[in-house]
Amino acid sequence: MKPIVVVNFKTYPESTGTRAELLAKKLQGYTKKLKLIAAVQVVDVFRVQKKVDFPIFAQHADFGLPDKNTGFNIIESLQSNGAAGTILNHSEHQLPMEVIEKTVTRCRAVKFPVLVCVQNISEARVVVKFNPDMIAYEESSLISSGQSITGSHADKIKEFVKIVRGYNLKNSKRIIPLCGAGISSKKDLDAALALGTEGVLLASAIVKSAHPEKVLM
Repeated sequence: MKPIVVVNFKTYPESTGTRAELLAKKLQGYTKKLKLIAAVQVVDVFRVQKKVDFPIFAQHADFGLPDKNTGFNIIESLQSNGAAGTILNHSEHQLPMEVIEKTVTRCRAVKFPVLVCVQNISEARVVVKFNPDMIAYEESSLISSGQSITGSHADKIKEFVKIVRGYNLKNSKRIIPLCGAGISSKKDLDAALALGTEGVLLASAIVKSAHPEKVLM
């Protein structure tokens, strides 16, 4: 089974607009070895998804219906612009639990894959009940730190994976566990897989590298 690697483009200058296109194309060649997903700014979804053949996720989505919802990122609009899914509740864009539940429910209703980020075990216990497609456990203090969550929070990752697997055993829908924060090397990815996750979420290690394709390799 190929590991999942979600590259969060964030809002770095290196991964915005035409540079987002270039970065995505540099990563294109590694889809045979990885289940690669890029999470880009909503305004870049349309332009980036035309350049590559791996899934492009929006960095956020709103649960509102296509109606009078000025300024919101409606799921159907994201779909029509080529988004293959969305991230919710990243530590840099946290949401109330009731909003996460409503948004995941809307995503499921229109078959729009959704990855929900959680910052602790308590959040994981709640979010797993919403049945998202993926949950990523991240320690916000380690994001962009260079210190991998797989080293400093291995026990918490194991507990998180146990929660997800336990829920999956009782339900027909399979939720995929991921982890992130400080992931920057093959060693970190191997450790994440050994701890029971199916992949990782990372950003700056690739996006801000002078040779992002080499880091991914």
